[in-house]
Amino acid sequence: MLAVLLTSCITHPGVKLLIFEETSKPMKKVLKKIVPAIDEKQQLKALVEELREKIEIKARGYDERLYVRLLGSSARDTWLRDDKDIDFFLFFSEEYSKAKMEEIVTHIGRHVLEHSEKHYAEHPYIRGAYMGFDIEIVPCYAVSSPSSMLSAVDRTPFHHDFVIKRIEGKENDVRLFKQFLKGIGAYGAEARVEGFSGYLCELLIIKFGSFEGLIEHVSKMKFGEVLGFGNIDKEKVKKFRGDALIFIDPVDANRNVASALSRQKLALFIHASREYLKKPDEKFFFPEKRKIEAKFIVLKFRKRSSEIIALSFHSPVVIDDILYPQVKKTLKNLSKQLKLHGFSMLGGSYHVEKKITILFELESLKLPEAKLHIGPGVASVHENKFLEKYRKGERALCMPFIKDDRWAVYVRRKFSSAEKCLEHAVKEGLPRHILAAISKNYDIYTGGEVFERIDIKFLADYFDPIFSWEY
Repeated sequence: MLAVLLTSCITHPGVKLLIFEETSKPMKKVLKKIVPAIDEKQQLKALVEELREKIEIKARGYDERLYVRLLGSSARDTWLRDDKDIDFFLFFSEEYSKAKMEEIVTHIGRHVLEHSEKHYAEHPYIRGAYMGFDIEIVPCYAVSSPSSMLSAVDRTPFHHDFVIKRIEGKENDVRLFKQFLKGIGAYGAEARVEGFSGYLCELLIIKFGSFEGLIEHVSKMKFGEVLGFGNIDKEKVKKFRGDALIFIDPVDANRNVASALSRQKLALFIHASREYLKKPDEKFFFPEKRKIEAKFIVLKFRKRSSEIIALSFHSPVVIDDILYPQVKKTLKNLSKQLKLHGFSMLGGSYHVEKKITILFELESLKLPEAKLHIGPGVASVHENKFLEKYRKGERALCMPFIKDDRWAVYVRRKFSSAEKCLEHAVKEGLPRHILAAISKNYDIYTGGEVFERIDIKFLADYFDPIFSWEY
């Protein structure tokens, strides 16, 4: 494919050719690492045929009409050497209930895969292993067109059919794009990443013809750009207003393929594209491991003259697509509570492993006991109620007085300590799975304790953020 790209670039002005020659140097090295060898492709092909036959034999024990298709990157030869994922789709007629589909696919997975587990999307599917490969068996309906689909996964065969007709000769460009996104931390549409799906990667390469063509376009991209194939219905595009990027699904005009892409990850991709074109480097694809010295990160923190507090608790056992939105909402809700009680926030972040850490950076962990509370205007209809409440109220630290044209009083804060505020805030108003996990046990760390107890890479990324290709 690089030779094809080179030929096409020669037709452009000389400066284009020079740019390509520079960008192609790391690309050639990367391709050697990410393109599966011939024997690896043969191994995959043999394994697919063997496993497909096993699945079909089991499936047809239930119903002769059931059939299996290989879909995904392994079917389109856009898989990366180190990604050993194989996706089989088992097709059912529309008379089947989702419960019956689940029963059949669970039984098949248990008999043909190692360590099969049930996972959930719109309906259950099976994930397991087979001879060192990660396998998914996904049930779907055998519908005649996307307009007849009964579940979201019914689109997938049509996605495959669209891509397979147009991707030939561009497979390595897709691989380069995927590895570039992996290197910068933007590959995957799941909630943990909020980046680019494999399908979106393929569509973008088809749209712009090559990895280099895509990178050049993205370096000039604006938020909310609308992409697609053929005529795009402007009325249908309106429903996606606010999305970071809009790519109309070629098999379903009512869907934005890039809907999961966050503004932050698109911004990262735009910046990385610009930087890569300035100075192409293999580090964009395969970043080095960051060298972290804890004392250096502590020094970075001390220079800010801020204070930190962290909430830590065991991660609930739920899928990432449920867990991450709940963690983000928890950070948002707890930040809101801290601000509501007068704590000035400089920032916050979260880290998810076996334990979840939610970090808050504040101007101060302590506030004065006294808080100025401004009441109604003098001679307003509410002044008597205000005066009655605060002349006798336990929280009042003085008698009400007039400030400008309004009544005012100094009251005792509900929480003068950020730690006490968090201890109260975690008891209610949080997402269900997070609340359940915190109710079992949690810890709150402040100051130096945070650096002793919390993952140092997470703290380094927060207090000294640098891009992966700069490590």
